[in-house]
Amino acid sequence: CYDFLNILIRQETHISSDTLLESITDALQNSILTTECKSPQRRFEISNTVALIFLKLESTTMQKANRSEQNLERTYDVTRKIAAYIEQHYAEPLSSQNIEQEFFLTFDYANRIFRKVMGCSIMKYHNIVRIQYAKAKMRATNMPIKEIAMEVGFENVHYFSRIFKKTEGLSPSEYKRK
Repeated sequence: CYDFLNILIRQETHISSDTLLESITDALQNSILTTECKSPQRRFEISNTVALIFLKLESTTMQKANRSEQNLERTYDVTRKIAAYIEQHYAEPLSSQNIEQEFFLTFDYANRIFRKVMGCSIMKYHNIVRIQYAKAKMRATNMPIKEIAMEVGFENVHYFSRIFKKTEGLSPSEYKRK
């Protein structure tokens, strides 16, 4: 209505507080819809009331955003801890029970937040880390592929080869030759 009152409201604004919704409704019905808004003094009062309402709305939205950021920070923190655990214990078998006992989270929840941040599941990340260590060993030593597979935690060489090829696009022996 007024040129000097340029306030932007987010589209996603949701008024969850009943008291805030009532105050907004009352202010709009009692102020803007009255015929008294012809006088400059009354227009200024109405503008002030509407601006205060918008500021309250923005304040509640900011509080929600802060809570969301805190949750996101916790999600990143848990994901970093899980990734560090996997990198430290890459050669050991990893199970859902390990994750649940170590981080006091259900495996499904831990896997869901891990996937959201890292883009892959916990088990897939575990295999990727093992393959990275295997590649480093192939470059640094002349150990047979079977021994490297055992050292990085794969008990079955065929499974190691399949995961390696799926991850790297070539077999372990081809990688070692290159």
